[in-house]
Amino acid sequence: MGSRWLTEASRRLFSLSSVARSNAVAASSGTLAMQKRLDNAFSYYEDVIGLTTVKQAQNEVELCEEKLNLAQVARRDKQYELKALHSKLKEIHLELDRTSRGEDKYLHLITEEHATLKKERKLHEEFEMIENKEREAFHDLSNKIR
Repeated sequence: MGSRWLTEASRRLFSLSSVARSNAVAASSGTLAMQKRLDNAFSYYEDVIGLTTVKQAQNEVELCEEKLNLAQVARRDKQYELKALHSKLKEIHLELDRTSRGEDKYLHLITEEHATLKKERKLHEEFEMIENKEREAFHDLSNKIR
């Protein structure tokens, strides 16, 4: 009950403070000193009740969320690249099954398969690195939320 009263009191004070700020600014342009005093008083009040710390923590959480979102987008992109490469490999394998070993096309398909497999290995390594970054970003976000 005490914290609810404190929350309600701070909400009322903030609503009064915005009115006081707008009235002080609207009164005249010569009241910059008064505005500065009000700002200092509100900064002090926010420090006393811990609102400054809460805002800072909220900003840190938002940064971690953004980092996680970027990591997820990067992982999805690599995942789509891997799927496209797997589709290409399936097409190559189907074509290899239909092609006789004596044809020149067979050698070309084997070479293409080899190049595609090398590319797949490289993409898979990149995917694992990006996936680890995503896990780290999620872990950081979880820690910041606690």
